[in-house]
Amino acid sequence: MRGAAVRAGARMSRRGRSAAPGEGWRPILWEQRFARSHALSQGREKIRLNESGEERTSVPERFSELPISEETQRALHEVFGYHEMSKVQAQVIPEALAKNQDLVVRAHTGTGKTLAFLIPAVEKLLHTPTHGVAMLVISPTRELALQIHREAETLLSHHEISSLSMIGGTNQRQDQVSLRRRKPRVLIATPGRLLEHLERTYLFPTLFENLQTLVLDEADRLLSLGFLPEVKEIVSYLPSRRRTMLFSATMPETVMDVISKACRGNYRYIDCVGEETTSQTALMAQQSYVVLPGHQCLAALYNLIINEMASDRYGYKILVFFATARMTSFMAQPVTEPLTSAVLADITCAETAGHRRPGPENSAAELGRHGPGSSAPCFGGWYMETTGR
Repeated sequence: MRGAAVRAGARMSRRGRSAAPGEGWRPILWEQRFARSHALSQGREKIRLNESGEERTSVPERFSELPISEETQRALHEVFGYHEMSKVQAQVIPEALAKNQDLVVRAHTGTGKTLAFLIPAVEKLLHTPTHGVAMLVISPTRELALQIHREAETLLSHHEISSLSMIGGTNQRQDQVSLRRRKPRVLIATPGRLLEHLERTYLFPTLFENLQTLVLDEADRLLSLGFLPEVKEIVSYLPSRRRTMLFSATMPETVMDVISKACRGNYRYIDCVGEETTSQTALMAQQSYVVLPGHQCLAALYNLIINEMASDRYGYKILVFFATARMTSFMAQPVTEPLTSAVLADITCAETAGHRRPGPENSAAELGRHGPGSSAPCFGGWYMETTGR
């Protein structure tokens, strides 16, 4: 044991570290250990992709360079208006198209990762048609599920492939009617609603007998919202012969637990974040906070919104987040009612000054649709993010 300790100290000295007791030892974060081991296992090709942009000569940078169907190309160019791929798309899509291998991708939100998993799954379905649901996407929140569904419908605009979203807070019977009518090949769902159908809807699990692709989007958020038991239960209903694509901004041990359950052992790890520790959004956004008693929050919120509107009368954009839908409805009514006249005055002044207004037909209709009690009034910013239960 003593000889082993001496040899370890010698190795540390050769690496430029101090061999003195207690010096040169730093705790290694789980994410660093995970990324380091997988960077070594993937060889020099992965290191070139992440660390040296000049050496990425063999990696396609435009969608037109990808071996995908003409219908997908038309949707990307004519409907989306996309020609060049983002960094995440350039690293994930060619790899997913080349090999039928499970992928674990570390990528931030807003980097184009939705198309990074939609395009390979759609192309897989086109090459090997099957019955039932071929692609299942599990999203942590209702809003994200609807956003993915919109992008999927846009991508499938030139294909004869249907998609469907299932989220909490809606009628389950309506989900069953939509399943019979649309017969979706692509299903986007929140974990709570999906598990309810798997456990209670007759023959619902048989829809996934020929599942080709499972996508776990924002896996770290799925787990932080407490969906680990639901995700494990859902995976147990799915066939083992499938591809799993897991996307996460961080790689804590809880995500590794899900990877061990959902992915095969030879999965490929792609790091699109690298060693950065600070989000670019955090660097660019001005942030502040205040702690108030509960009975003062409503007045403070109202004054904050008024001041923000006054600072940029025609260009303000305001988002207000709450924990629950009930809290959103409760807080929206007393705030939007006093602002109704101010909003109408702003719309009228904007039209007079030549600014773009919401629509030629509906200042009253817009206000009625987004009026008191709504979660998105027309002054641009009542939005509440709901979890997928």
